[in-house]
Amino acid sequence: MKLGQRLLAMVEGELARLPRGERTRLVAWQEMRTRVALGDLMSLLAIIASAKVALVLTGLWPAGLPAWIHSLALVVLLLGRFGYARSRGLGSEGVAATLFTLGLITILADPPPHWWIEQPGLTLGWVWLLAALVIPLLARLASVMVFCGLLLAAAALFFALVPSGGRESLSILLYLLVSIAGGLLLRKLRSDMSLVFRRSTEAVAQAANTDALTGVANRRGWREQAPPMLAQVASSNRPISLLFIDLDHFKRLNDLHGHAAGDDALRRVGQLLAARIDVGLAARLGGEEFVCLLPGLDENAATLFAHSLRDALAQGPDPLSFSGGVAQWRHGEDLTDLLGRGDAAMYRAKQAGRDRVMPAN
Repeated sequence: MKLGQRLLAMVEGELARLPRGERTRLVAWQEMRTRVALGDLMSLLAIIASAKVALVLTGLWPAGLPAWIHSLALVVLLLGRFGYARSRGLGSEGVAATLFTLGLITILADPPPHWWIEQPGLTLGWVWLLAALVIPLLARLASVMVFCGLLLAAAALFFALVPSGGRESLSILLYLLVSIAGGLLLRKLRSDMSLVFRRSTEAVAQAANTDALTGVANRRGWREQAPPMLAQVASSNRPISLLFIDLDHFKRLNDLHGHAAGDDALRRVGQLLAARIDVGLAARLGGEEFVCLLPGLDENAATLFAHSLRDALAQGPDPLSFSGGVAQWRHGEDLTDLLGRGDAAMYRAKQAGRDRVMPAN
């Protein structure tokens, strides 16, 4: 492994080993989750800061800074919190988080006179705290790099403005680097744990929505995946059709050759549908009934698709046939109505002698 990849793996964990597309998708998912967590943390800190400012204004908290400075700092903090909730990019997030941090430090630190000279190590304690708390919550690597750069820039500015001994400066810098390293390690652990959780939930959902015998979606998978697919295609004004399939004489196949032969026939249909449907959805509704949602295909194209399936199933030592019904979606029609028209067309194909495909009325 190259040095750059090794360093990336040390920071990104399991994400570094994933293809770019999948990594981007998972980072976006982690960012959404961690953004909520960071927002909740900011809200909690805002409540604590507001409570202290209220005590300062009533005289119940002896403060080193004037009450109006605490009030102004609280306004800045709240602006940062609300700004973060509405931010959409790295720049706006950074500005909002900076405002929030400045207000929070002013309220919670409440520094005495000459604090930056007498206790420079404690002065940068908030920097170490930020590194340990915020870095694990940042999903995007670019955000982490920007944040760490700001921390180091703040430390450099402090060293330039506040006189301190060389040994003390090195100690402060060492503490900061250790805090950043600890934050990166916690971020890696958080990322790996969330990745394992995501994979586990996806695997469970996939198993729950997939027919174990045929490999296509089951009835539950159809109910969950078909409506949004239909709505998405319908909103784009593209055609979309439904194909309802019922294998012919399936009970006779089971009675003459056994259920193992019936299972083989169902598996064959499932494999054929999975191989030929790239964008749409195929599902086994139960028994020998299958249904397909075919985005981009009008009634004629869906009928041609159905005929190609019949031809493929008729090949080989164990030929199969089916009765099919094709229904093209109509404006304002929901999935139940579309499925009902496809089912009715399939029954008309059975009544007409089976082994054929009929259009819906």
